[in-house]
Amino acid sequence: MINGKNSKTANKQTSGLAITSLVLGIFSFIPLFGVPLGILAVIFGVVSFSKIKKGERVGKKLAIAGIILGVCGILFNVILYSSLYYYGFVAKKGVFVDLKTNLTREILTTNAGQLELYKKTYGQYPLFFADAENVGYKVSDSDAFGKPLEYWTFQQQQDYFMFSAGPDKIFGTEDDLIESFPINQIPMYDGVEKPQDLKEADEQFISEVINLSKTKENASNQLQSLGWNYLGEGDVRTAIKRFNQAWLLNPEDPGVYWGFGAVLGFRREYYSSLEMFSKALELEGKSHLLEKSKDLPAFFCDFSNTYYARYSIYLGHDDDLAKSLELQNKSLSLNPQLNCTLHEAYG
Repeated sequence: MINGKNSKTANKQTSGLAITSLVLGIFSFIPLFGVPLGILAVIFGVVSFSKIKKGERVGKKLAIAGIILGVCGILFNVILYSSLYYYGFVAKKGVFVDLKTNLTREILTTNAGQLELYKKTYGQYPLFFADAENVGYKVSDSDAFGKPLEYWTFQQQQDYFMFSAGPDKIFGTEDDLIESFPINQIPMYDGVEKPQDLKEADEQFISEVINLSKTKENASNQLQSLGWNYLGEGDVRTAIKRFNQAWLLNPEDPGVYWGFGAVLGFRREYYSSLEMFSKALELEGKSHLLEKSKDLPAFFCDFSNTYYARYSIYLGHDDDLAKSLELQNKSLSLNPQLNCTLHEAYG
């Protein structure tokens, strides 16, 4: 009986479906094709297993292996693509975010170069990216995160600002990516050592102002006044240079940080702008300089309008309206005659 049984089993053929299931199960770990191959591996494995149970074929272990490999291949691909989607489109940190951030910085740098070439040819910056693209300049209107870049011109198209919403894809937040500015156009020189030629130019200019104003405090106030004048004329780049020089002379003056906040608000760097306003308010609590100069109502009004500007221009800042109204009320309580109506400040 034993020999007869062995002979009977030996005459049965190995299930072709079981072999196919095993092969498909192995290949189901290949990205892109893994899920459909895994599904086929499971289907062929189940069908072959059913036939093997009826005694029509052999290859039970092959069928089981094919089914297991198919299921594992499907799970592997689901986890793989879910991870790629998460880290590529959802996560705010990680290697993919870093790569996209660096690529976005390259896009901003390339765009800036193309915009300068456009201005050199046409005497002004394009009103829209499409204006430059239509005449052959290679500019990108979106960042590496798939979000359109923010771009606008002012001073009759003689100047512009351009930036990305960054990884969180929300404008007006901490991770906004701004085009590169010279360090004397960044508040407090961005905390880095200035080049020697810039140091010498600042020292000479400050020396001249001190000679006229007699004290560092007066000189700082004079430079702040110049900064506000330039900002009022729309010359933002010169305005922040003057506020930086005022900061060098009197870094504890809340008026300097008010000026920084105003310039950054004009550039729509609202997160950094509001930080500067908060710093100014902190210093005001110690010095009361704005109160003494009767500028506190105007300060609160500008602070209020910066919150309102971010709320009205960009999505995702619903709490800003309440903060804006609170600061507006403070301004009007100090000076009911002040024309402090909510508007999109600076922009």
